[in-house]
Amino acid sequence: MKMEDLRLDVHGKVLVVTLDRPPVNTLLLETYRRIATIFDDISLRTDVNCVVFTAAGERAFCAGLDLKEFVAARLEDDRARAAIVRHCFSAIRHCALPVIAAVNGPALGAGCVLTSVCDIRIASEKATFGLPEINIGRCGGTAHQR
Repeated sequence: MKMEDLRLDVHGKVLVVTLDRPPVNTLLLETYRRIATIFDDISLRTDVNCVVFTAAGERAFCAGLDLKEFVAARLEDDRARAAIVRHCFSAIRHCALPVIAAVNGPALGAGCVLTSVCDIRIASEKATFGLPEINIGRCGGTAHQR
């Protein structure tokens, strides 16, 4: 099944969730919302035993928040946006099934957080992890725990 920027595929008892937003799999607010819904729904499934969370392409696992959307966001919407992002991370972290991050490239900012809330991380030789937002004075991915 394809939901624009996310794909779900079942292989035996393994559900694979693939982030697919070329070229570097950035996250829109709607993507966070769909990820949260997907993982909330996965917690109710009995036909699979685990989840692999991965990304399409070869340039990045996830380069984090889509900066074009971020720049266009209104300050008065920050609280609501933050709640959606926190729900996304929480849905993965608290998923009833084990979640394995299959990291095939750089996981930056929110992409790094996506991997950190998974139960297990398996990284290719091309994988790197970082929170570049700290270089401009934002706590970004470090502020997701609540």
